Amino acid sequence: MDAGRTDAELGRLDVGALLAGGIRDADGRLRGELAGEGAVAAAIRLENHMVGADQAAATVAVLAGERPPLDVPPPPALAQLVDQGIAACRDDGDRVALLGWLRRVAELMAMRGRAP
Repeated sequence: MDAGRTDAELGRLDVGALLAGGIRDADGRLRGELAGEGAVAAAIRLENHMVGADQAAATVAVLAGERPPLDVPPPPALAQLVDQGIAACRDDGDRVALLGWLRRVAELMAMRGRAP
């Protein structure tokens, strides 16, 4: 990631386009653009839409089958991100990678929330 990019610049990245470009690379690994700038950009965008790290983490847990469905639907910005990611998945490997990426986004949000 370019250390010179500001939160505002990263928040303007088109995460949907990054996801549409594919979840994994030819070697089956999470694409570098998603793992780095894409994850940070998604975290910033969700924060800008007042989505909490706990909401993001809970939504990922539901998607992973680790907890029952939530009583309320995820906020629109989070639902859109999830929908864009699911639409970009070609197979089960992509879905597993997407869940890992969404967890990373939630973890980044939690870390950013604790940063001084």
